[in-house]
Amino acid sequence: MAKLENARREAFAQARATGATVVEASRAAGYVVKNCDGGRVARNPAVMARVAEIQQAAIGETRDLPVLISKMVAMADAAAELGSAAGMREAKALLVEAARLKGLLPPSPARPPQPPMSRAEWMARFAPGL
Repeated sequence: MAKLENARREAFAQARATGATVVEASRAAGYVVKNCDGGRVARNPAVMARVAEIQQAAIGETRDLPVLISKMVAMADAAAELGSAAGMREAKALLVEAARLKGLLPPSPARPPQPPMSRAEWMARFAPGL
């Protein structure tokens, strides 16, 4: 999808894709916040598609996304160890974001099917030491 024809909507989509709230994105796009229905602009299918496209392009450029996800999980573990409600809330937020980012990763290639093992091979590999 190319840039949106409406420059304000494009600016709005760019701001939303970087994490701005609807009000912040409205201001960044040059809308007068009192008169602008930012929610209506945010729900516009073309704007929503453009935000998703910008976010996907940004994820595609990030080569260390799995490292970021594992750091977020470690931070969530540390927050949960605090034993407080605030720590649990932050742990939940980190895990939700890590799951969202994990969903944006390209699927890992499927392992090729392995040929079936003979009984002797299976016993050699998995049998308890007798």
